Amino acid sequence: MVFSNDEEGLINKKLPKELLLRIFSFLDIITLCRCAQVSKFWNVLALDGSNWQRIDLFNFQTDVEGRVLENISKRCGGFLRQLSLRGCLGVGDTSLKTFAQNCRNIEHLILNGCTKITDSTCNSLSKSCPRLKHLDLTSCISVTNNSLKSLSEGCQNLEFLNLSWCDQITKDGIEALVKGCNGLKALFLRGCTQLLDEALHHIETHCPELLTLNLQSCMQISDDGIAGICRGCPQLQSLCVSGCTNLTDASLIALGLNCPRLKILEVARCSHLTDAGFSLLARNCHELEKMDLEECVLITDNTLIQLSIHCPKLQALSLLQSLSHCELITDDGILHLSSSTCGHEKLQVLELDNCLLITDITLEHLENCHNLERIELYDCQQVTRAGIKRIREIDDVCKTAVIDMKLSRLQMDIVALKETRLPDVGSVKEKNFSFFWQGKPLNETREHGVGFAVRNTLLRSIVPPIVGSERILSLQLHSSVGPVTLISAYAPTMSSTTEAKDKFYDDLAAAIKEVPEREPLFILRDFNTRVGAHHNSWPNCLGRFGIGKMNENGQRLLEFCCYYGLCVSNTFFNTKLQHRVSWRQALASA
Repeated sequence: MVFSNDEEGLINKKLPKELLLRIFSFLDIITLCRCAQVSKFWNVLALDGSNWQRIDLFNFQTDVEGRVLENISKRCGGFLRQLSLRGCLGVGDTSLKTFAQNCRNIEHLILNGCTKITDSTCNSLSKSCPRLKHLDLTSCISVTNNSLKSLSEGCQNLEFLNLSWCDQITKDGIEALVKGCNGLKALFLRGCTQLLDEALHHIETHCPELLTLNLQSCMQISDDGIAGICRGCPQLQSLCVSGCTNLTDASLIALGLNCPRLKILEVARCSHLTDAGFSLLARNCHELEKMDLEECVLITDNTLIQLSIHCPKLQALSLLQSLSHCELITDDGILHLSSSTCGHEKLQVLELDNCLLITDITLEHLENCHNLERIELYDCQQVTRAGIKRIREIDDVCKTAVIDMKLSRLQMDIVALKETRLPDVGSVKEKNFSFFWQGKPLNETREHGVGFAVRNTLLRSIVPPIVGSERILSLQLHSSVGPVTLISAYAPTMSSTTEAKDKFYDDLAAAIKEVPEREPLFILRDFNTRVGAHHNSWPNCLGRFGIGKMNENGQRLLEFCCYYGLCVSNTFFNTKLQHRVSWRQALASA
């Protein structure tokens, strides 16, 4: 976009600077940088510090050099509140010292993976950034106890601290930290392998408001340390002790007796835990929402029964239940889980890898789980192909219910569906939407498939599709301006044969010819093409905001559009780069 002087002057006159600044405040980094190149006036607006209160460089550019960070800090100054440098390997102590001195109001700082930084950075933050509340130092492997001592002295407002994989941290650092930052609400210590129970006792004494604690792979801690946490942090809502192999039922009992608000518990690979501990936990922690029980090899169906009976919150929220390698779980346990309100309405993912006693009967029980999206059955040796086929049939029933829920949240009215893989011709009415589809005949392989989802309140305004193919389906909508035709189309991919591509475009041409010339036509499609960015070569059908290089399928589509007077509409709008394509091959150059 380029303005002439007259146009720019008109914009300046019509919109006051304060309003323009407000508009610019909603733009992301990439868009702000583009706007800065439009004109001198927009450069001033786009680079105004008030528009740079939240910066995330991870999705923009991770190979950031220190001088870039220094320039950002000088421009933003006291306006900057949130900064993410996740994965910026080139940023070191010197540039972060300058940053801390310039951005003293920073509250949220992510340094995940910035492996060059040392204790010097934390010392700079301590001296200059007293308002810091959220700090992520994940994988900053040079950070030691000295960093925690500095933070405790100058950043006493810290509420969130992530020290995962900072394996030089010991109990001395934790002691210094919690004495100064006793308002901590979330503390992540994954992979801090030198931590002992004594460190947890310091947390117990000084952090009564702690809500989230992650101790994954801290293999030296024991039941004594966890019991202390439970006594000192009664408001605890999330605890991860996966890989803490010394823990026994004593830890579960302590949680059950002291932490009634617990919502998330991850105990993967804690192989000493049994039904007795989980039963007491379930009877006391009624707000449990999520559990990871992978490789808790001693639990049986009794654990699932107790969770189904005593945890009402599991009925209100999605449950991610990992039971992988729980070899004593049987079909009866899955029956109780699937029959509960939680399983019936909210179960989305069920992981049963290496549950050797599971059979096809489990898959029959899962007919009750209407929101089930994924089930993992690796090495479940008693599950047969017939059982898998049955669960696929159940999936057909569940699929539309799940999509209905998601489309409602997105506030959609009419949606074209691709890759439905449903057989033959059909329709079904769900709570909010009705679904119409066309697939291959019942006796053929399920592939491709197209359809429509139409909000039920609009059913009187449409003529339901009657005939089509597994790649093309038409629907007519009666609107305030007259009839409108919608076509759901799914084109062959680049690797398909020329014959398949020719047939698709012939069928699409036939569908277009059925539409009266003056009647509005919208093709809602996945053409599996790259149309490129050469607007000048295809001015009538390709906008100025194409992307990449045109491929063979793209040329075929553009020629088709030119012949029938169509345009590739999404190339006419200046959207974000990630919104200009629906799928990108991992090795694609564009």
